[in-house]
Amino acid sequence: MWEGEMGMVGSTMSYNEVVGVIEKVTGRKILVKESNKEKLKEMIREDEGARFYNQAWLSIAQCDAKVEPTLNKLAPDVKPWTVEEYLEKHWSGVEIGEAVEAKGNILT
Repeated sequence: MWEGEMGMVGSTMSYNEVVGVIEKVTGRKILVKESNKEKLKEMIREDEGARFYNQAWLSIAQCDAKVEPTLNKLAPDVKPWTVEEYLEKHWSGVEIGEAVEAKGNILT
């Protein structure tokens, strides 16, 4: 039987910690902007086309994006990658262009 929650976790860290790992692995500084929660709520109401995107950003800004490690317990022999392992494998040595801010009704 399937569980109602089917999350698997390799590591748990804040978004600022993820930024730190990205900067370490890529050797580049990451453009970070604080999300204005009230502005995101307004944009969710006003722009149907970007609603899902902005709902996801609002969830992240409110720290509602935690994944429960249900599958870690059900399959203890499976060893998911950590954030650092993933980034090392796929982003180490990759050239990254300059940061560009999005325009329009998607808050970046």
